[in-house]
Amino acid sequence: MASLRSNWVVAADCDVRALAVVTISQLGYGLIPPLAIAVGLRRQSTSLLRAGGLGWAAHAFAHARMAQRLGQPAASGVLAPFSWAAIGCLVGDAARIVMSGTTCWRGRPVITARRDSP
Repeated sequence: MASLRSNWVVAADCDVRALAVVTISQLGYGLIPPLAIAVGLRRQSTSLLRAGGLGWAAHAFAHARMAQRLGQPAASGVLAPFSWAAIGCLVGDAARIVMSGTTCWRGRPVITARRDSP
């Protein structure tokens, strides 16, 4: 996973704002359907239940189709929203690493065009 985070840091050119936008987008994309269902159940709101269920079903269907193409079990699509949220957490960790100033890959500091330019 460290290599994946380093790739995101380099791809974003160590721009914390870009990493923050991706983090918020991924977390929202993954967590809005389950949260809508949870709030819909709590408030007994059929519109929230329908919206959350539709979003979750869209996630599951798209993930299942891709999983089949990659030879993976299609049933894993049920957990698709949470996999998007997990990616958001990893990108968020990449942003944390950039903000700490300890960005390195395989023990070497990451040097990008942004840091080299005056």
